[in-house]
Amino acid sequence: MAKRFLFLDFDGVICNSVLECLYSATIAYYSKYLKQQITSLPLSFKEDFIRYRPFIRTGEDYVVLAELVAKGVKIHTQEDFDRELQSNPKDRLSLFRELFYQTRRELIAHDFLHWMRLNPLYRGVKEPLLEVAQAPTVYILSTKVSDLIHKILLHHGIDWPEDRILYSHTISKKDIIGAVLESKGVSEAVLLDDQLDHLRLAMEDRRILPFLAGWGYVKPEWLEQRKIPTLHIRDFKAFLRETSLLSVPPIPGGTDTP
Repeated sequence: MAKRFLFLDFDGVICNSVLECLYSATIAYYSKYLKQQITSLPLSFKEDFIRYRPFIRTGEDYVVLAELVAKGVKIHTQEDFDRELQSNPKDRLSLFRELFYQTRRELIAHDFLHWMRLNPLYRGVKEPLLEVAQAPTVYILSTKVSDLIHKILLHHGIDWPEDRILYSHTISKKDIIGAVLESKGVSEAVLLDDQLDHLRLAMEDRRILPFLAGWGYVKPEWLEQRKIPTLHIRDFKAFLRETSLLSVPPIPGGTDTP
């Protein structure tokens, strides 16, 4: 019986999806919400969207972010973003969420390969993931729906079992991990994430050891905090082997390129 489970975030840890999210959120906001045709956007729009990406937690947040960037609202902290986010009525956020995922579905149906090209894996993660893909102690836990994660991984040559890809939706990662530990009779978990708030909340459960993915969508000041250890991508392979208590043979794979 395993004594420890490992939970990996997807976006910002495994997959660099920021350009896909920028693309989907921009179309959702301008074309579907404002009913405006997009002819061009200034370079600063892309730069600000990427700069503020660390504050995002879930789908509707992306469309809110697109609106804030379009209006020139300056965001400096998570509190700034949360204040703007919470100023929206719940029904408006629900609409933003639906428009974002509707746009994503349409983009996938229209040009699947182009959408996949907007979802590269971080360099250096493929080979380590291939080693643990069949390890029953390693899960992917994300705010992105499970079937999309499975499709992206398959596209990159990683056959990850769907039953170990968990979609958090509106439930906190802390609560999902806690439920898995209870159901499996496991006493300890490790969470690797790039969103500091997810990790801080997870710390409230003493069974969960959090790690910040230093290569993800992180603010520079997050790397300076000392409460949660930061993992560097050069250590990702050793981290997976150690924290997953790897006991399965490595699975042959191709070169580690997106």
